[in-house]
Amino acid sequence: MREAHGGAGPPSVAALMASLPQRLAPGAERGWRATFHFRFSHCPQPEWTVRLDGESCRVAPGLHDTPDCVVEMSGDTFVGIATGAVNPQVAFMLRRVKVSHLGSMMKFLKLLRPAGEGGPRPPAGEATTSP
Repeated sequence: MREAHGGAGPPSVAALMASLPQRLAPGAERGWRATFHFRFSHCPQPEWTVRLDGESCRVAPGLHDTPDCVVEMSGDTFVGIATGAVNPQVAFMLRRVKVSHLGSMMKFLKLLRPAGEGGPRPPAGEATTSP
């Protein structure tokens, strides 16, 4: 069983789920209300709820409320996608990721920066430039 990320090996599903609120673009959740249920196979804590309530993003173990989108995959696939080791589009096409509402999931993914990416992300919709 993997524990919280301490620098050795990939981060755990629990650590990555806990990091979601910090990985959202600043202000990204403003005005957007959605509930996501995540179900991970082969994982010590297999069920998670992510709530965007228009003001904040909250993550909790277990399934709470009625979801707008249900996402199912293995814990290893989630860790791979979150860390950039697995291409999410390829995982979806190979049916390693199942999503009940693709539009909501795509919007959510656009608002996230990869796990371990340094520095804050610019607000959603703001262009970035390279030096």
